Amino acid sequence: MRKYLIFLIAFLIGFLSINKVDAFYYKRLADASSNNSLASLNASGTDLEYKSGKYEYTVDFTLDSDQTKIYATTKSDKAVFVKGYGPRTVNLNFGKNEVLIKVQAENGDIATYTININRKDNRKKNNYLSNIVINGKALSFHKEKYVYSFSVDNTVDSLDVRVATENEKSSVVIIGAENLSYGNNKVYIDVKAENGDTRRYTLKVYRSKTKNIPLSSNTSLALLKVGGYKIKFDSTITEYKLVVKNEDDLDLTAMAEDEKSTVKIVGRKKIKHNAVVEVRVIAEDGSQEVYKIKTLIEGMTIVNKAVIAILIIAIVAVVSLTILIITKKMQKKKQGSTMNFDVVRADIPTIETNSEEDQQLMSFLLSGEGAAASQKSNGTNDMNQSSVASLNQSMGQANSTSVNVMNQNGINTQANADVNIQSQTMNNNSTAMNYSDQNTIPVNNQGLQTACPHCGTINSVSSIVCVGCGNSLVNR
Repeated sequence: MRKYLIFLIAFLIGFLSINKVDAFYYKRLADASSNNSLASLNASGTDLEYKSGKYEYTVDFTLDSDQTKIYATTKSDKAVFVKGYGPRTVNLNFGKNEVLIKVQAENGDIATYTININRKDNRKKNNYLSNIVINGKALSFHKEKYVYSFSVDNTVDSLDVRVATENEKSSVVIIGAENLSYGNNKVYIDVKAENGDTRRYTLKVYRSKTKNIPLSSNTSLALLKVGGYKIKFDSTITEYKLVVKNEDDLDLTAMAEDEKSTVKIVGRKKIKHNAVVEVRVIAEDGSQEVYKIKTLIEGMTIVNKAVIAILIIAIVAVVSLTILIITKKMQKKKQGSTMNFDVVRADIPTIETNSEEDQQLMSFLLSGEGAAASQKSNGTNDMNQSSVASLNQSMGQANSTSVNVMNQNGINTQANADVNIQSQTMNNNSTAMNYSDQNTIPVNNQGLQTACPHCGTINSVSSIVCVGCGNSLVNR
Protein backbone atom coordinates (compact mmCIF):
# COMPACT_ATOMS: atom_id res chain seq x y z
CA MET A 1 0.00 0.00 0.00
CA ARG A 2 2.83 2.33 0.85
CA LYS A 3 4.50 1.62 -2.50
CA TYR A 4 1.36 2.50 -4.44
CA LEU A 5 1.03 5.74 -2.51
CA ILE A 6 4.61 6.74 -3.31
CA PHE A 7 4.06 5.90 -6.99
CA LEU A 8 0.89 7.99 -7.11
CA ILE A 9 2.62 10.98 -5.53
CA ALA A 10 5.53 10.69 -7.93
CA PHE A 11 3.14 10.49 -10.91
CA LEU A 12 1.28 13.61 -9.82
CA ILE A 13 4.54 15.52 -9.32
CA GLY A 14 5.78 14.44 -12.76
CA PHE A 15 2.50 15.34 -14.44
CA LEU A 16 2.44 18.79 -12.89
CA SER A 17 6.10 19.33 -13.84
CA ILE A 18 5.49 18.38 -17.49
CA ASN A 19 2.50 20.69 -17.78
CA LYS A 20 4.51 23.49 -16.28
CA VAL A 21 7.38 22.92 -18.73
CA ASP A 22 4.95 22.71 -21.67
CA ALA A 23 3.23 25.88 -20.60
CA PHE A 24 6.59 27.59 -20.32
CA TYR A 25 7.65 26.27 -23.75
CA TYR A 26 4.49 27.33 -25.51
CA LYS A 27 4.60 30.71 -23.86
CA ARG A 28 8.18 31.17 -25.00
CA LEU A 29 7.31 29.90 -28.49
CA ALA A 30 4.50 32.39 -28.73
CA ASP A 31 6.89 35.17 -27.83
CA ALA A 32 9.61 33.94 -30.23
CA SER A 33 10.56 35.94 -33.33
CA SER A 34 9.30 34.82 -36.75
CA ASN A 35 11.89 36.86 -38.67
CA ASN A 36 13.73 34.59 -41.12
CA SER A 37 14.75 37.26 -43.61
CA LEU A 38 18.24 37.92 -44.89
CA ALA A 39 20.01 41.18 -44.40
CA SER A 40 22.47 40.57 -47.26
CA LEU A 41 23.26 37.99 -49.94
CA ASN A 42 26.08 37.80 -52.47
CA ALA A 43 28.10 35.34 -54.58
CA SER A 44 31.65 35.91 -55.76
CA GLY A 45 32.11 36.32 -59.48
CA THR A 46 28.50 37.50 -59.96
CA ASP A 47 26.59 40.80 -59.92
CA LEU A 48 23.91 39.54 -57.53
CA GLU A 49 21.99 42.35 -55.84
CA TYR A 50 19.90 41.33 -52.85
CA LYS A 51 16.39 42.75 -52.47
CA SER A 52 14.31 42.23 -49.34
CA GLY A 53 11.34 40.00 -50.04
CA LYS A 54 12.86 38.47 -53.18
CA TYR A 55 13.67 34.77 -52.85
CA GLU A 56 15.03 33.76 -56.29
CA TYR A 57 17.93 35.17 -58.34
CA THR A 58 19.58 34.29 -61.65
CA VAL A 59 23.13 35.48 -62.33
CA ASP A 60 26.10 34.76 -64.60
CA PHE A 61 29.44 33.61 -63.26
CA THR A 62 32.28 35.59 -64.86
CA LEU A 63 35.41 34.25 -63.17
CA ASP A 64 37.74 31.72 -64.79
CA SER A 65 37.16 29.34 -61.93
CA ASP A 66 34.98 26.41 -60.95
CA GLN A 67 34.06 27.73 -57.48
CA THR A 68 32.09 30.62 -55.99
CA LYS A 69 31.76 31.87 -52.39
CA ILE A 70 28.33 32.57 -50.96
CA TYR A 71 28.04 35.44 -48.48
CA ALA A 72 24.87 35.95 -46.40
CA THR A 73 23.72 37.48 -43.09
CA THR A 74 20.39 37.28 -41.26
CA LYS A 75 18.31 40.31 -40.40
CA SER A 76 17.45 38.92 -36.93
CA ASP A 77 20.19 37.89 -34.51
CA LYS A 78 17.86 35.14 -33.27
CA ALA A 79 17.60 33.57 -36.77
CA VAL A 80 20.07 30.87 -37.84
CA PHE A 81 21.11 29.19 -41.09
CA VAL A 82 20.00 25.60 -41.62
CA LYS A 83 23.04 23.33 -41.51
CA GLY A 84 24.62 22.93 -44.95
CA TYR A 85 22.60 25.81 -46.42
CA GLY A 86 24.38 28.86 -45.02
CA PRO A 87 27.35 30.88 -46.33
CA ARG A 88 29.81 28.51 -47.98
CA THR A 89 32.00 27.71 -51.01
CA VAL A 90 30.16 26.01 -53.87
CA ASN A 91 31.66 24.03 -56.76
CA LEU A 92 30.23 25.07 -60.14
CA ASN A 93 29.67 22.92 -63.18
CA PHE A 94 29.48 24.33 -66.69
CA GLY A 95 26.02 25.61 -67.38
CA LYS A 96 23.31 26.14 -64.76
CA ASN A 97 23.96 25.60 -61.05
CA GLU A 98 21.36 25.90 -58.29
CA VAL A 99 22.46 27.12 -54.86
CA LEU A 100 20.03 27.13 -51.88
CA ILE A 101 20.22 29.33 -48.75
CA LYS A 102 17.88 28.39 -45.86
CA VAL A 103 17.20 30.62 -42.84
CA GLN A 104 15.33 29.39 -39.73
CA ALA A 105 13.58 31.94 -37.51
CA GLU A 106 13.45 31.67 -33.71
CA ASN A 107 9.94 30.23 -33.90
CA GLY A 108 11.13 27.52 -36.33
CA ASP A 109 9.83 28.97 -39.60
CA ILE A 110 12.25 28.40 -42.53
CA ALA A 111 12.73 30.67 -45.55
CA THR A 112 14.52 29.37 -48.68
CA TYR A 113 16.51 31.58 -51.05
CA THR A 114 17.52 30.24 -54.51
CA ILE A 115 20.48 31.43 -56.59
CA ASN A 116 20.73 30.16 -60.20
CA ILE A 117 24.34 30.61 -61.30
CA ASN A 118 25.19 30.16 -64.97
CA ARG A 119 28.80 29.24 -65.60
CA LYS A 120 29.78 29.88 -69.22
CA ASP A 121 31.39 26.93 -70.93
CA ASN A 122 34.61 28.32 -72.37
CA ARG A 123 35.86 24.92 -73.41
CA LYS A 124 36.46 24.33 -77.08
CA LYS A 125 33.71 22.56 -78.98
CA ASN A 126 35.85 21.77 -82.02
CA ASN A 127 35.87 18.03 -82.67
CA TYR A 128 36.92 18.02 -86.34
CA LEU A 129 39.80 16.13 -87.86
CA SER A 130 42.20 17.94 -90.16
CA ASN A 131 43.45 14.88 -92.10
CA ILE A 132 43.55 11.06 -92.23
CA VAL A 133 46.53 8.97 -93.33
CA ILE A 134 46.12 5.21 -93.93
CA ASN A 135 49.24 3.06 -94.16
CA GLY A 136 51.24 6.14 -95.07
CA LYS A 137 48.82 7.35 -97.78
CA ALA A 138 46.68 10.44 -97.19
CA LEU A 139 43.01 10.12 -98.02
CA SER A 140 41.18 12.70 -100.09
CA PHE A 141 39.97 14.46 -96.97
CA HIS A 142 37.35 17.01 -96.02
CA LYS A 143 36.51 17.68 -92.38
CA GLU A 144 32.78 17.40 -93.09
CA LYS A 145 33.15 14.19 -95.07
CA TYR A 146 32.48 11.53 -92.46
CA VAL A 147 32.60 8.35 -94.57
CA TYR A 148 35.60 7.06 -96.57
CA SER A 149 35.67 3.87 -98.59
CA PHE A 150 38.64 1.98 -100.06
CA SER A 151 39.91 -1.53 -100.73
CA VAL A 152 43.05 -3.47 -99.71
CA ASP A 153 44.46 -6.76 -100.95
CA ASN A 154 44.46 -10.00 -98.99
CA THR A 155 47.87 -9.30 -97.47
CA VAL A 156 46.61 -6.35 -95.45
CA ASP A 157 45.08 -7.50 -92.16
CA SER A 158 45.35 -4.22 -90.22
CA LEU A 159 45.51 -0.49 -90.84
CA ASP A 160 47.99 2.06 -89.60
CA VAL A 161 45.65 5.01 -89.04
CA ARG A 162 47.17 8.41 -88.37
CA VAL A 163 44.97 11.45 -87.81
CA ALA A 164 45.30 15.08 -86.80
CA THR A 165 42.69 17.19 -84.99
CA GLU A 166 41.87 20.84 -85.63
CA ASN A 167 41.94 21.56 -81.90
CA GLU A 168 44.90 20.40 -79.85
CA LYS A 169 42.70 19.76 -76.81
CA SER A 170 40.58 17.23 -78.68
CA SER A 171 41.20 13.52 -78.12
CA VAL A 172 40.93 10.63 -80.60
CA VAL A 173 39.94 6.98 -80.22
CA ILE A 174 40.33 4.52 -83.15
CA ILE A 175 38.21 1.36 -83.16
CA GLY A 176 38.48 -1.69 -85.47
CA ALA A 177 41.74 -1.04 -87.32
CA GLU A 178 43.16 -4.40 -86.30
CA ASN A 179 42.38 -7.93 -87.54
CA LEU A 180 40.53 -7.05 -90.73
CA SER A 181 38.23 -9.76 -92.06
CA TYR A 182 37.93 -10.71 -95.72
CA GLY A 183 35.22 -8.67 -97.30
CA ASN A 184 33.71 -5.55 -95.75
CA ASN A 185 35.08 -3.96 -92.57
CA LYS A 186 34.38 -0.73 -90.71
CA VAL A 187 36.90 1.32 -88.77
CA TYR A 188 35.66 4.13 -86.51
CA ILE A 189 37.54 7.28 -85.55
CA ASP A 190 35.89 9.08 -82.62
CA VAL A 191 37.00 12.64 -81.94
CA LYS A 192 36.10 14.09 -78.54
CA ALA A 193 36.22 17.87 -78.06
CA GLU A 194 37.36 19.59 -74.88
CA ASN A 195 33.72 20.16 -73.86
CA GLY A 196 32.94 16.44 -74.28
CA ASP A 197 31.13 16.58 -77.65
CA THR A 198 32.00 13.63 -79.89
CA ARG A 199 32.14 13.33 -83.69
CA ARG A 200 32.63 10.05 -85.58
CA TYR A 201 34.44 9.37 -88.87
CA THR A 202 33.93 5.99 -90.55
CA LEU A 203 36.33 4.03 -92.79
CA LYS A 204 34.69 1.39 -94.98
CA VAL A 205 37.45 -1.08 -95.82
CA TYR A 206 37.04 -3.94 -98.27
CA ARG A 207 39.70 -6.67 -97.88
CA SER A 208 40.08 -8.79 -100.99
CA LYS A 209 40.43 -12.55 -100.73
CA THR A 210 43.11 -12.52 -103.41
CA LYS A 211 46.11 -10.48 -104.32
CA ASN A 212 44.08 -8.77 -107.00
CA ILE A 213 41.65 -6.13 -105.76
CA PRO A 214 38.32 -6.13 -107.66
CA LEU A 215 37.03 -2.93 -109.17
CA SER A 216 34.84 -0.91 -106.85
CA SER A 217 31.18 -0.28 -107.72
CA ASN A 218 30.58 2.28 -104.95
CA THR A 219 28.62 5.25 -106.36
CA SER A 220 27.66 6.86 -103.05
CA LEU A 221 28.41 10.43 -102.11
CA ALA A 222 29.95 11.08 -98.73
CA LEU A 223 29.69 14.89 -98.83
CA LEU A 224 27.33 17.32 -100.55
CA LYS A 225 27.61 20.92 -99.46
CA VAL A 226 26.50 24.28 -100.93
CA GLY A 227 28.33 27.34 -99.66
CA GLY A 228 26.03 29.86 -97.98
CA TYR A 229 23.08 27.46 -97.79
CA LYS A 230 22.02 24.57 -95.59
CA ILE A 231 21.23 21.25 -97.15
CA LYS A 232 20.33 18.14 -95.15
CA PHE A 233 22.48 15.60 -96.91
CA ASP A 234 21.97 11.87 -96.73
CA SER A 235 23.92 9.57 -99.01
CA THR A 236 20.80 7.44 -99.57
CA ILE A 237 18.76 10.44 -100.81
CA THR A 238 19.47 11.51 -104.38
CA GLU A 239 17.04 14.42 -104.93
CA TYR A 240 17.00 17.78 -103.10
CA LYS A 241 15.32 21.17 -103.34
CA LEU A 242 17.24 24.32 -102.49
CA VAL A 243 16.01 27.93 -102.35
CA VAL A 244 18.85 30.17 -103.51
CA LYS A 245 19.44 33.77 -104.41
CA ASN A 246 20.01 34.84 -108.00
CA GLU A 247 23.44 33.25 -108.22
CA ASP A 248 25.75 33.09 -111.22
CA ASP A 249 27.54 30.07 -109.77
CA LEU A 250 26.85 27.73 -106.84
CA ASP A 251 29.70 27.06 -104.43
CA LEU A 252 29.03 23.33 -104.42
CA THR A 253 31.30 20.73 -102.84
CA ALA A 254 30.76 17.02 -103.49
CA MET A 255 32.96 14.05 -102.57
CA ALA A 256 32.48 10.35 -103.18
CA GLU A 257 32.77 7.73 -100.47
CA ASP A 258 35.18 5.60 -102.45
CA GLU A 259 38.66 6.90 -103.06
CA LYS A 260 38.60 5.51 -106.61
CA SER A 261 35.24 6.97 -107.60
CA THR A 262 35.06 10.28 -109.47
CA VAL A 263 32.56 13.13 -109.17
CA LYS A 264 31.30 15.38 -111.96
CA ILE A 265 29.05 18.42 -111.38
CA VAL A 266 26.78 19.62 -114.22
CA GLY A 267 24.66 22.80 -114.35
CA ARG A 268 25.88 24.81 -111.39
CA LYS A 269 26.62 27.94 -113.46
CA LYS A 270 23.99 30.58 -114.34
CA ILE A 271 21.40 29.21 -112.00
CA LYS A 272 17.76 29.59 -113.09
CA HIS A 273 14.45 29.05 -111.36
CA ASN A 274 13.42 25.37 -111.41
CA ALA A 275 16.81 24.43 -112.84
CA VAL A 276 18.46 21.13 -111.90
CA VAL A 277 22.10 20.74 -110.84
CA GLU A 278 23.39 17.20 -111.29
CA VAL A 279 26.16 15.57 -109.25
CA ARG A 280 27.29 12.40 -111.01
CA VAL A 281 29.27 9.77 -109.13
CA ILE A 282 31.16 7.37 -111.37
CA ALA A 283 32.51 4.24 -109.69
CA GLU A 284 35.75 2.49 -110.59
CA ASP A 285 33.85 -0.16 -112.54
CA GLY A 286 31.94 2.48 -114.56
CA SER A 287 28.61 2.34 -112.75
CA GLN A 288 27.00 5.72 -112.00
CA GLU A 289 24.66 7.44 -109.57
CA VAL A 290 23.18 10.91 -110.13
CA TYR A 291 22.31 13.24 -107.26
CA LYS A 292 19.98 16.11 -108.26
CA ILE A 293 19.50 19.54 -106.69
CA LYS A 294 16.48 21.53 -107.93
CA THR A 295 17.14 25.24 -107.48
CA LEU A 296 14.31 27.65 -106.66
CA ILE A 297 15.18 31.35 -106.98
CA GLU A 298 14.33 33.31 -103.85
CA GLY A 299 11.35 35.57 -104.52
CA MET A 300 10.13 33.56 -107.49
CA THR A 301 8.45 31.11 -105.14
CA ILE A 302 6.52 34.02 -103.62
CA VAL A 303 5.50 35.22 -107.11
CA ASN A 304 4.31 31.72 -108.01
CA LYS A 305 2.23 31.54 -104.86
CA ALA A 306 0.73 34.95 -105.64
CA VAL A 307 -0.13 33.88 -109.20
CA ILE A 308 -1.80 30.72 -107.91
CA ALA A 309 -3.81 32.79 -105.41
CA ILE A 310 -4.92 35.22 -108.16
CA LEU A 311 -5.93 32.33 -110.43
CA ILE A 312 -8.01 30.79 -107.66
CA ILE A 313 -9.73 34.13 -106.99
CA ALA A 314 -10.37 34.60 -110.73
CA ILE A 315 -11.87 31.12 -111.08
CA VAL A 316 -14.15 31.70 -108.10
CA ALA A 317 -15.23 35.07 -109.55
CA VAL A 318 -15.99 33.58 -113.00
CA VAL A 319 -17.98 30.72 -111.50
CA SER A 320 -19.95 33.12 -109.27
CA LEU A 321 -20.68 35.46 -112.21
CA THR A 322 -21.80 32.55 -114.39
CA ILE A 323 -24.19 31.33 -111.70
CA LEU A 324 -25.56 34.87 -111.30
CA ILE A 325 -26.16 35.28 -115.05
CA ILE A 326 -27.87 31.88 -115.34
CA THR A 327 -30.06 32.70 -112.33
CA LYS A 328 -31.13 36.06 -113.83
CA LYS A 329 -31.90 34.46 -117.19
CA MET A 330 -34.04 31.83 -115.51
CA GLN A 331 -35.91 34.54 -113.57
CA LYS A 332 -36.53 36.54 -116.78
CA LYS A 333 -37.71 33.40 -118.57
CA LYS A 334 -40.09 32.65 -115.73
CA GLN A 335 -41.45 36.22 -115.79
CA GLY A 336 -41.75 36.15 -119.59
CA SER A 337 -44.03 33.08 -119.44
CA THR A 338 -46.68 35.15 -117.57
CA MET A 339 -46.29 38.49 -119.49
CA ASN A 340 -49.08 40.13 -121.54
CA PHE A 341 -48.16 40.89 -125.10
CA ASP A 342 -48.61 44.67 -124.76
CA VAL A 343 -47.57 47.20 -127.36
CA VAL A 344 -45.09 49.70 -125.96
CA ARG A 345 -45.65 53.28 -126.95
CA ALA A 346 -42.18 53.52 -128.49
CA ASP A 347 -43.15 50.74 -130.91
CA ILE A 348 -46.46 52.31 -131.99
CA PRO A 349 -46.22 53.84 -135.46
CA THR A 350 -48.02 57.12 -136.15
CA ILE A 351 -49.61 58.76 -139.18
CA GLU A 352 -49.66 62.51 -139.57
CA THR A 353 -52.98 64.00 -140.73
CA ASN A 354 -52.27 67.24 -142.53
CA SER A 355 -55.11 67.42 -145.07
CA GLU A 356 -58.69 68.50 -144.33
CA GLU A 357 -59.93 65.18 -145.69
CA ASP A 358 -57.69 63.28 -143.23
CA GLN A 359 -58.96 65.42 -140.36
CA GLN A 360 -62.55 64.60 -141.28
CA LEU A 361 -61.68 60.92 -141.43
CA MET A 362 -60.18 61.11 -137.92
CA SER A 363 -63.23 62.88 -136.53
CA PHE A 364 -65.50 60.31 -138.14
CA LEU A 365 -63.56 57.40 -136.68
CA LEU A 366 -63.53 58.90 -133.18
CA SER A 367 -67.26 59.74 -133.23
CA GLY A 368 -70.22 57.52 -132.46
CA GLU A 369 -71.29 57.68 -136.13
CA GLY A 370 -68.24 55.62 -137.13
CA ALA A 371 -69.28 52.96 -134.67
CA ALA A 372 -72.89 53.02 -135.93
CA ALA A 373 -71.75 52.70 -139.53
CA SER A 374 -69.66 49.75 -138.56
CA GLN A 375 -72.69 48.04 -136.98
CA LYS A 376 -74.85 48.60 -140.06
CA SER A 377 -72.27 47.43 -142.58
CA ASN A 378 -71.22 44.31 -140.79
CA GLY A 379 -73.18 42.64 -138.04
CA THR A 380 -70.25 40.50 -137.03
CA ASN A 381 -68.12 43.45 -135.88
CA ASP A 382 -69.70 43.99 -132.47
CA MET A 383 -66.26 43.86 -130.90
CA ASN A 384 -65.10 46.77 -133.13
CA GLN A 385 -68.02 48.93 -132.07
CA SER A 386 -67.34 48.52 -128.40
CA SER A 387 -63.61 49.02 -128.94
CA VAL A 388 -64.05 52.34 -130.75
CA ALA A 389 -66.52 53.55 -128.16
CA SER A 390 -64.08 52.59 -125.40
CA LEU A 391 -61.32 54.53 -127.15
CA ASN A 392 -63.60 57.56 -127.63
CA GLN A 393 -64.43 57.63 -123.90
CA SER A 394 -60.85 57.19 -122.68
CA MET A 395 -59.29 60.18 -124.52
CA GLY A 396 -59.74 62.49 -121.57
CA GLN A 397 -58.28 60.11 -119.00
CA ALA A 398 -54.68 59.41 -117.87
CA ASN A 399 -51.72 59.06 -120.17
CA SER A 400 -52.04 55.25 -120.44
CA THR A 401 -54.94 53.75 -122.48
CA SER A 402 -55.80 50.09 -123.09
CA VAL A 403 -57.73 49.35 -126.30
CA ASN A 404 -59.18 46.07 -127.63
CA VAL A 405 -59.55 45.86 -131.40
CA MET A 406 -60.56 43.20 -133.94
CA ASN A 407 -58.30 42.73 -136.94
CA GLN A 408 -59.41 41.68 -140.37
CA ASN A 409 -59.00 38.01 -139.51
CA GLY A 410 -61.24 38.22 -136.45
CA ILE A 411 -58.37 37.98 -133.94
CA ASN A 412 -58.80 40.04 -130.76
CA THR A 413 -55.64 42.10 -130.07
CA GLN A 414 -54.77 44.37 -127.13
CA ALA A 415 -52.62 47.50 -127.53
CA ASN A 416 -51.41 49.67 -124.70
CA ALA A 417 -50.42 53.18 -125.73
CA ASP A 418 -48.95 55.96 -123.65
CA VAL A 419 -50.62 59.03 -125.08
CA ASN A 420 -48.75 62.36 -125.16
CA ILE A 421 -50.06 65.58 -126.62
CA GLN A 422 -47.73 66.72 -129.36
CA SER A 423 -47.80 68.38 -132.77
CA GLN A 424 -45.79 67.26 -135.75
CA THR A 425 -45.90 67.78 -139.52
CA MET A 426 -45.17 65.34 -142.25
CA ASN A 427 -46.14 64.88 -145.94
CA ASN A 428 -49.02 62.69 -147.05
CA ASN A 429 -46.71 59.82 -148.07
CA SER A 430 -45.43 59.35 -144.45
CA THR A 431 -46.20 56.03 -142.76
CA ALA A 432 -45.92 57.43 -139.20
CA MET A 433 -48.89 58.30 -136.98
CA ASN A 434 -49.04 61.35 -134.66
CA TYR A 435 -51.05 60.88 -131.49
CA SER A 436 -52.80 63.91 -130.00
CA ASP A 437 -55.66 64.37 -127.60
CA GLN A 438 -58.11 64.65 -130.55
CA ASN A 439 -56.63 62.20 -133.14
CA THR A 440 -55.88 58.67 -132.00
CA ILE A 441 -55.98 55.52 -134.10
CA PRO A 442 -55.49 52.10 -132.43
CA VAL A 443 -53.17 49.59 -134.00
CA ASN A 444 -52.36 46.02 -133.16
CA ASN A 445 -48.97 44.47 -132.46
CA GLN A 446 -48.67 43.12 -135.99
CA GLY A 447 -47.82 46.48 -137.67
CA LEU A 448 -49.47 49.70 -139.07
CA GLN A 449 -53.27 49.55 -139.53
CA THR A 450 -56.20 51.92 -140.20
CA ALA A 451 -60.00 51.86 -139.86
CA CYS A 452 -62.46 52.00 -142.78
CA PRO A 453 -64.31 55.40 -142.85
CA HIS A 454 -67.50 53.64 -143.97
CA CYS A 455 -67.84 50.68 -141.65
CA GLY A 456 -65.01 51.07 -139.09
CA THR A 457 -63.37 47.77 -139.99
CA ILE A 458 -59.60 47.65 -139.20
CA ASN A 459 -57.53 47.30 -142.38
CA SER A 460 -53.83 47.18 -143.22
CA VAL A 461 -52.43 50.57 -144.23
CA SER A 462 -51.49 49.08 -147.59
CA SER A 463 -55.09 47.83 -148.28
CA ILE A 464 -56.99 49.46 -151.19
CA VAL A 465 -60.45 47.91 -150.52
CA CYS A 466 -62.03 47.48 -147.05
CA VAL A 467 -62.31 43.86 -146.05
CA GLY A 468 -65.49 44.65 -144.09
CA CYS A 469 -67.70 46.59 -146.46
CA GLY A 470 -65.84 46.42 -149.76
CA ASN A 471 -65.65 50.20 -150.20
CA SER A 472 -62.51 51.80 -151.60
CA LEU A 473 -59.95 53.06 -149.16
CA VAL A 474 -57.94 55.07 -151.71
CA ASN A 475 -60.01 58.29 -151.92
CA ARG A 476 -60.59 58.89 -148.25
